[in-house]
Amino acid sequence: MHSVAKQFLTNELLTDLKFLPHFTLANLVAIGPPTVMFARFGGQTAVKYWIGDLYLLAWLAPISVLICHMVHLWYGRPRYVLMCITLFIPSTLLCGLADFLPIPVASQMLSSDCTTFTDKFFLQEAYRAAEDLYYECMDALAAKKNMTMEVVRKTHTLDDCTAFNVENSDYAAEWEFLKFMELNNDCKGWCYETDSSLWSINPQPRDVCSKEVGMLTEGTVTSSVNFVLYTGCLGATASVASVYAYEEMFNSYGIPW
Repeated sequence: MHSVAKQFLTNELLTDLKFLPHFTLANLVAIGPPTVMFARFGGQTAVKYWIGDLYLLAWLAPISVLICHMVHLWYGRPRYVLMCITLFIPSTLLCGLADFLPIPVASQMLSSDCTTFTDKFFLQEAYRAAEDLYYECMDALAAKKNMTMEVVRKTHTLDDCTAFNVENSDYAAEWEFLKFMELNNDCKGWCYETDSSLWSINPQPRDVCSKEVGMLTEGTVTSSVNFVLYTGCLGATASVASVYAYEEMFNSYGIPW
């Protein structure tokens, strides 16, 4: 029985590598859902502002599996280091990314305090700068078109103002984020309530956008990050056990790898 098993391992695993497609596919299936989820929510403007392009690192997980697959084919036999990389690195990467992402804490965003938290305060400064430009522009348009401020504010937004130059501003990223929040999350203002929407024509009362970010973080973002974190950490733990099992199996039959 021992010799039959050894012959099977030698012929099937070492010589023919028939196990390799199944091994690679199993790894891709395991890390695929958290990778796609991570890349999907990380690319959203409301999240990307906080994490930048870090979400793109998630794609290194499946890429590393495919690279190890190709190197295995080149060697023509299982290699211990490659097996460790294929099993351990992708899941550890996803676990680490989910754990260390600089996503805002929901309690900070939902709090009325706008000065203690640096990022939140900086966004308020950016909003105040945009608001100053907005009112200056509305005054100029009202005088130019001989219209009242009320009428101008109902028909024009900050994007209609020639003085509003996003590309050359120190607040370019902040304004893009605030505009996205206002247009897509039914909010206006940042820390404090305001009478006017800067990028949309909507006079109705709405929540401030910092509160919307807090609720978004508390809901969708947190659940997505937790899914990636738990699946990644579970995969990393399972990987350690798998590598140990493979090593014990090969060593018991005296097969080097």
